[in-house]
Amino acid sequence: MGDKAHNVIRFGEAELDLAARELRWQGELQAIEPRVFELLAFLIQERHRAVTKDEIQSEVWKGAIVSETALTRAVMKARRAVGDSADRQAVIRTVHGHGYQFIASQRSDTTETQSAPTTVLARPGKKVLPWIGVMALMLALAMVLWASLRSPATDGLRLAVLPIIDETGDSELQWVSLGLMGLGNQLLDAHGDIAKVSTDEVLRQVADSDIGAIDPDELFASLSKTTKASHVMLTRLEDTAGSFRLTYRVFSDSETLVEGTMVDAEPVALMRGAIAHMLRELGGDVAETRVISDDPFINEAFSRALSLSLEGRCQEALPMFEVVLASDPGNAGAAYEWAVCARISGMWQEARDRFDAVARDAERNEDPALLAKALNGLATVQLRTGEQSAVRPTLSRGLAAALITDDRELVGKLHVSLGIDAYKARDFETARADLSRARLAFTESDRGFVSGEVDAALANVNMAEGRLDEADTNLGTALQAFRDVGDRRNEAKMLNNYGYLRRLQGRSNEAEAYHLESLAIRKDIGDRVGQGRILGMLSVLYGESGAHDKAITASREAIDIATAANDKLYIATGYAQLARAYSLAGDSAAAITAFTESGEVFGAIGDYSREAQVRMRLARLAWQSGETTIAAEEIRRVKSDATARSMPQPLIEAFELEGDIAESERRTDAALVAYREAIAQVDASGFVTGQVRLLSKLASVALDNDDEAAAESAIGRLLAVAPNDANVWRMQARLSELRGDIDAAVSYMQKVRDDAPTRWNDNDVRALDRYLNWKVAGEP
Repeated sequence: MGDKAHNVIRFGEAELDLAARELRWQGELQAIEPRVFELLAFLIQERHRAVTKDEIQSEVWKGAIVSETALTRAVMKARRAVGDSADRQAVIRTVHGHGYQFIASQRSDTTETQSAPTTVLARPGKKVLPWIGVMALMLALAMVLWASLRSPATDGLRLAVLPIIDETGDSELQWVSLGLMGLGNQLLDAHGDIAKVSTDEVLRQVADSDIGAIDPDELFASLSKTTKASHVMLTRLEDTAGSFRLTYRVFSDSETLVEGTMVDAEPVALMRGAIAHMLRELGGDVAETRVISDDPFINEAFSRALSLSLEGRCQEALPMFEVVLASDPGNAGAAYEWAVCARISGMWQEARDRFDAVARDAERNEDPALLAKALNGLATVQLRTGEQSAVRPTLSRGLAAALITDDRELVGKLHVSLGIDAYKARDFETARADLSRARLAFTESDRGFVSGEVDAALANVNMAEGRLDEADTNLGTALQAFRDVGDRRNEAKMLNNYGYLRRLQGRSNEAEAYHLESLAIRKDIGDRVGQGRILGMLSVLYGESGAHDKAITASREAIDIATAANDKLYIATGYAQLARAYSLAGDSAAAITAFTESGEVFGAIGDYSREAQVRMRLARLAWQSGETTIAAEEIRRVKSDATARSMPQPLIEAFELEGDIAESERRTDAALVAYREAIAQVDASGFVTGQVRLLSKLASVALDNDDEAAAESAIGRLLAVAPNDANVWRMQARLSELRGDIDAAVSYMQKVRDDAPTRWNDNDVRALDRYLNWKVAGEP
C-alpha cells in the first residue's frame, strides 16, 4: 500500500485527524461520536466567526430537525473530548443568543505524516489544497450523507416505554417492571433525537392494568389517544435457566419499527442492549447507553431506586440513590431523582441544596432541560419553606432554560408554576397571564391538548376572586382532563377542590361527598400524604356543621400523616385546624394549646404570615375569654408586624377583630372604621375569601345604628359578590324597613323563604310576620 497523508489540526493538547476521523487529547485516542466529530470540524472550518445554531444544525445534521437539547449535548461532548468546559471555554465559546465559535489557537493546520517524501505539484499562481485533504473532506461528507440516508426519519416519533412484563416468577425481581422502564427512559433522555412520553404519563394510564393480558393493538390505541404516543415499546422478561431473556418490540397500529430478543445474566444489561439496538436502528446515538456505571451492581441499584420512587416509596428509594451517588457523585440523573424523593419526604433543606447543585451542574454542562426541571423543583421547595420572594426569580430562570429546548410541555409546566406563584402572592392578573401562556404552550406541544393543571390553577384563582361559577367550570374541565389520561392522583385533588368550592357555595352535604370520594381514591392508590390534605379539609367542614368530634378526629389523623412525612407546613396547618375544631366545640384551653403549637411550627419554617394569623386566632380566644386587654395588645403587635412585612391577610384579620371588639362594646363609630379598614385591605391585596363576611358585618352595624348610607353601600357591594346569599336578602329587607318600604321588605323575606328554604329559621318567620302585620296596619 502507498503512504498516507493525514490532514491533522492541532490546538491546545488536542489533535483532530480529518482523514482518519480520529481525535487525540494529550496523545490519547478519544472515543468520539460521528456528529460530535463533524461539529468540531465545522467549528474549526468556520473559526473566523461565530456560527449560529441553525447553521450547525444544517451542516452537521444535514437538514434533519433535531432538538436544541441534542445540539447542546453535542457541544458539551465536544468540549469534554478536548478538555474544555462551559465554565472554561478555552476551545469552544458560547455566543449567547447566537451560537458558538472555535477560539483555540492552532499550532499547525496541516502535518504530513509519511514514510518517504512526497511532492505536491501545482500550477503557478494557483492556491492548492492537497488532494488528500479534498479526499478527506469528501469522505467526511459521504459518511454524513450515508448516515442520514440509512437512518429512518424520527420526525414525529413519540415513544411510550411501558412497564416491563415480568414473567420470571422471582419475588426478588419485582423491581424490574418499573425499574427497567425508568432505566429505559433515562437512557432515552440522553438522546435528544427521540421524543418520549414521560414515565409518569405512562404510569397514570396503565398503573392498574395487567399489561401482559391486554391485546397489543388495544394497548397502543389507548396510549395513542391519551398520551399522543406514535409508538409503544412493549418488553417481556423471562427466566431461562441461569440467565434472562428479554423480548422487545417498538410498534404502532401500522408498523413495527424495531423488535428483538436478547439473553444475559443481568436484567439491566438487557435493557441497555435493547435501547442501544433501537437507537442504532433509528439512527440515534448509542454512546451513552452506559447511563450510570460499568458496574452491574450500581446500575441495578439505580434501577431499583427508580422503581421504588415510581411506586411512591421515596424513603426506601433514597438510600439506593445514595449508593449510586457514592460511586458517581457527579451523576445528574441520580442527583435529581434523589432531590425529588427528598422533597416528597419532607427533607426540605436537603432537597433545596441538591436541586440547587443539580441546577448549577446542568447550567455548567449546558443541559437546559435538566436545568429547567431542577429549578422548578427548587421553586417548589422555596414556596414550602417561606422563601416567597425567591420563587418567581427561580421559576423565571427555569422558564428561560425550558424555552431553549423544543419541549413545549416543559415550557407549559413552568408557566403553570409561575401562575401558581402569582396566585399565592394574590397577583391574580399576572396569574391569569401566566396560565394563558401555559395553555398556549401545551396546545403547541406534541400532545396538542391542554394539561388539566392549567384549569386546576385557574379554578383556584377564580375561587380566590369570588368567581365561583367560573371556578366550577374550570374544575369540571380539569377533572375530565385528568380522568381522560388516567391520572387518579390529580383526579382526587380535583374532587377535593370541588368539596372546597361547594363549601364556599354553602352546599355542605355535597362538599362532604366530594371530599370522601377524593379520600377513597387516595386510599386506593396508597397516597398517605394526600389523605392528610383531605382530612384537614373535612375537619374544617365538620367544624362548621357542628360535628365537633368528627372535626377533632379528622384533624388529629391529618397531623399524624404530616408528622410521618415530616411535612412541617401541614403539621402546622393540621394543628391550626385542630385548634379551630376545639374552639368551635367550646374547649378554649385545648384550642389555645393547639394554636400555640401551630404558631411555633409556622415560625420555625419562616412562614410569618401564617404565624401572625395564628396569633390573631389566639387574640380572638383571649377576647372571648374576657381578656380584652391581652387581645388588644396582640392586635397592635400583629398590625405593626404585618405592615412592616407586607402581610395583608393577618392585617385584615387584625382590623376585623378590632371591629368585633368595638361592636361588642357598642362603640359603633370605631367598629365601622375598623371594618372599613379591613375591607380596604381586601381591595388592595386581593384576599377576597373573607369579603362577604366583612361586608356583612359592616352592613349589620350600619343597620343597627340606622346608618342608611353606610348600609346601602355595603349591601350594594354584597349584591355584586354574593347575589344569591340568603343573608344578603335579609339585609335588603332590613334596609327597605329603614327606608319605610314595607312591600319591598316583605318581598325580600318571602324570597328567603321560597328560594332558600334550608336557610329559613324562626327569626325569619317572626320578621316576615312583623312586616305583614305592618303592611295590613299601613304603618310600622
